[in-house]
Amino acid sequence: TIDRAALAAIAPPQAAARGEVVKVGYEAPIPSNAASLPNEDRLQRLEQLVAEATRNDAAVGTFDAYGPDVVTGLEQLVLTRWTVLPEVIYKKMLPPKDGVFAALEQLTWPAVHERRKAATRLAEAAKTTPLRPLAVARLVQLGLKENDGLVWSGLFAAIADDASDTAAELALGGLSHPSPDVRRMACEHLGRTPQPRYSDSLIAALADQHVSVVIEAARALGHAGMLADPTPIERLLTSRDPTVRLTCAQTLHKNGLPSGAAALERLVHDKDPEVRRRTATAIGESGDASLVPTLIGLMDDEAAGSKKAAIDALTKLIGRDVSLRPNEPLPALNDRAAAWKSWHSGKLN
Repeated sequence: TIDRAALAAIAPPQAAARGEVVKVGYEAPIPSNAASLPNEDRLQRLEQLVAEATRNDAAVGTFDAYGPDVVTGLEQLVLTRWTVLPEVIYKKMLPPKDGVFAALEQLTWPAVHERRKAATRLAEAAKTTPLRPLAVARLVQLGLKENDGLVWSGLFAAIADDASDTAAELALGGLSHPSPDVRRMACEHLGRTPQPRYSDSLIAALADQHVSVVIEAARALGHAGMLADPTPIERLLTSRDPTVRLTCAQTLHKNGLPSGAAALERLVHDKDPEVRRRTATAIGESGDASLVPTLIGLMDDEAAGSKKAAIDALTKLIGRDVSLRPNEPLPALNDRAAAWKSWHSGKLN
């Protein structure tokens, strides 16, 4: 049974006012407006209606007499009692009551262009109001059967800000999809909502044959606590792909592992000036002032792009640009580099 008082206590007042979803553990998302949940007697009545509709599709018409909270009630049955709703409810009862469920029903249509339209509708609806938990559960159920990559793209857009385990099921399923684009998007979703319990799935994706998937899997692991064992990422520091090497160096560094800073220091000496430039930018974004000497080393770089990126990164880390003077024209790049070298020399002395 649903303990209405306990649910009301769990829901923060601010969340309740917004009608958001409060998670209990990782399981069973509960609408935070707990006071409006159907009571136990009404839920039992709704269970009876669901059982009748399971036996006889024509019984779906009886739901209209239940009242305006029928969708919330069905949501509670699915999410807290693991009730399996018959297809007729999703196909005939819910779509007229909610445009989101109408779009979800369109996902079952055979024509792929119609399913793409449905996925776009869901993504647009989610921009205004996050999809309710029952809709997300249905989206995942249908999405896992989908073959088309553009449909998947729309579905991921619809749950982009949803950190629930239910939404994550779509991404976890997407990691084994035949399309590398879908596998990449799955990694991106898990990176937007990082949870250490999904680390093993992302680590497995590092072995993907498509480099775009490997990059996004490595990037998704670039959050504190996501990488208990650095070995799978460290192995990729010798990859032929420079983006893989840089992403893995950043992931190690973000997880506070010494091998990350060491890898970034090596990358600023890469023979490719574009790699050096991108590494300098990454160091600036890291916020790690201990890497200032590494950036100072780029002041003598022959590539203007690398040197400019290093100056910009130093400015971010230090909080000011020591190569500029108030009310004076912008100095030449080499003069700015010399100013930074002089500043660093003074700091050392």
